[in-house]
Amino acid sequence: MAVSRRVGVRVRLTALAVLVVGLGLAGGGAVAATLVRDQLTGNAEAEARRQADAFAPMISVGLPAALPPLVQVVARDGSVLGASSELAHTRLLALWPESGAVKGTSRLPDGEHHAVAG
Repeated sequence: MAVSRRVGVRVRLTALAVLVVGLGLAGGGAVAATLVRDQLTGNAEAEARRQADAFAPMISVGLPAALPPLVQVVARDGSVLGASSELAHTRLLALWPESGAVKGTSRLPDGEHHAVAG
């Protein structure tokens, strides 16, 4: 009887250790995934902002005949003034905010998400 009781304690302690380690790994994985997602989203938004800042001066003299990849020119009322071939049949921005710059993400009909800056 003493042998079966000792095995029961060992099994319970092992199960508890596995549970604690498993919860720790799951929590750490969730934190890591969140941090990586936030970092990637921040990088995509920064790149979109950089491209918007580089392209904006060109618009003041009129839209070029061919727009750079993944560029869409949208008026404040939400109408698309011009778009590169990848974005010709979609609208990334529903409307502009009352003031300030635009940044965020937009989901295309095919399910892809794009960082948007303006």
